Amino acid sequence: MKKMCSLIMSILLIAMFSIPAGAIETNLTQEEAREAQIQRYAYMDMEKASSADREKILKAREEIIYHSGGWYSRKAGALSAQEIDENFQVIRELPEFYELFPEDWDVPCSNIEVDSPSTDLDLRTLMLDGVAKVTPLQIINYNADTYLYNPSDASITGAFCTFSTHRGTGTPRVRAQAQRLYNSASYNIGFTNADNGLDVTYDENLPAGTGIQMTIPSYIWRLGVRASTYSRPGNALMYVDSVYFDGP
Repeated sequence: MKKMCSLIMSILLIAMFSIPAGAIETNLTQEEAREAQIQRYAYMDMEKASSADREKILKAREEIIYHSGGWYSRKAGALSAQEIDENFQVIRELPEFYELFPEDWDVPCSNIEVDSPSTDLDLRTLMLDGVAKVTPLQIINYNADTYLYNPSDASITGAFCTFSTHRGTGTPRVRAQAQRLYNSASYNIGFTNADNGLDVTYDENLPAGTGIQMTIPSYIWRLGVRASTYSRPGNALMYVDSVYFDGP
């Protein structure tokens, strides 16, 4: 009997480790198979890839980049960035882009499209015109309902607001947050360098009241603010400002 049991166990073990690789792959869920394909393409050598595969590589890398939990890019113009709460207190530091991704990966870049031309602000004109809500220390104060769409696979979400920074004294920071989400469970937010199209800072799956801030160089350049949601689309009360702090 013992010999028979041993024989049966041996047969079972041989059968277990003799399962073809293809048979194991067929047991993957659709989502697991998709994730495996994304990983395979994302880490391929771009220079050795065929022209057909290069587009797939870029798409796979963007999929990973925009689902990585947030980052900022020095290459695009940020000096540092943080996730903030409703009182603008720091929740956590965001990592620099290349702390998360290989050096041969490019920071995402797109053509800036403003969803609402009325929110494209020339801050130098506003300051000269003496608009009450714009002061030498507070450069922009955007506070309005903005519709959040689901991200598109075909293109990067357009900016709902663009503005120019301004020279001043102190440390310049820009901040953006959804003060209220009317329909969505969470939202995604990012700053884009409107002069060259590079994404500067990005964070995802944030609840209402939280947002991002980043420290930027003290020279004039244009920034676009983008927001979207992975949950139910709808309006959000978005707040954006840019201020100079006396401290670091």
